[in-house]
Amino acid sequence: MADIKFTNFAFSTIATGIDDEDTTIAVEPGHGVRFPEITLPGDFFYLTLENASLDREIVKVTARLNDAMTVVRGQDGTAPRMWNAGDPIALRLNAAGIEHMFNQVVRADPFSGSALVPQGDTRSWRYSRPGFFPV
Repeated sequence: MADIKFTNFAFSTIATGIDDEDTTIAVEPGHGVRFPEITLPGDFFYLTLENASLDREIVKVTARLNDAMTVVRGQDGTAPRMWNAGDPIALRLNAAGIEHMFNQVVRADPFSGSALVPQGDTRSWRYSRPGFFPV
């Protein structure tokens, strides 16, 4: 199962300008370690690119090697565009990330349709509702 990755305060600037079709983004030298490691196939995280005019694009990072990230462009309702060296790039919470977490973690109760939140740690999640204990 694909797992979304997060880390606190992950930000940098784009090291070299990119066009709207590039699928690799390099951040400033040494800044790659600020972003999550992707260790398993399918893992990913989202980044937001922004410029001084407040144009924004969300990209899905599917691989990171040092300061270079492989991305899927134009995510979460944004469009691919050109970006300049020095434009900010940061890991921010966005709607796509929240929806992914909700769809992967929260389950619907088959009887009421209410949300069931997992109990325990991620290795042994059990879904239950008050007064209901599955066998």
